[in-house]
Amino acid sequence: MGDGPRGPRRGGFGGGFGGGFGGAGGGYDAGPTETIEGTVKFFSSDKGFGFVTPDGGGKDVFVHVTALERSGVRTLMPEQRVRIQTSMGQKGPQANRVEIL
Repeated sequence: MGDGPRGPRRGGFGGGFGGGFGGAGGGYDAGPTETIEGTVKFFSSDKGFGFVTPDGGGKDVFVHVTALERSGVRTLMPEQRVRIQTSMGQKGPQANRVEIL
C-alpha cells in the first residue's frame, strides 16, 4: 500500500484506530468499537457525509468524509457493500474506518 506520513500503510483494518471525529486526540472519545458489514444507503461527496444500513438491522451508521480519508476511500455509492469499524458518536453510531467489499 505504500508509505504514509506515519510509516507503512496497512490494508483493511489491520492498523490501530484513532478516536471519533478528529481522529486520535480529536477531543471526543469514541469509546468501544465494533466492526460490521452493511450497505450504503446514501453518501453525498458535496455534503461530506452519508449513511450505511447495517446487515444485522438497527440504527443507520453515520459516515463522515474524514472516515473515508482515514481509510483511503474516495467516495461511496448507493447499494455498495462495505465493512465499517463503528463507535457511538454524540448522535448515534458513526463510522471510524470504511472498507469496500
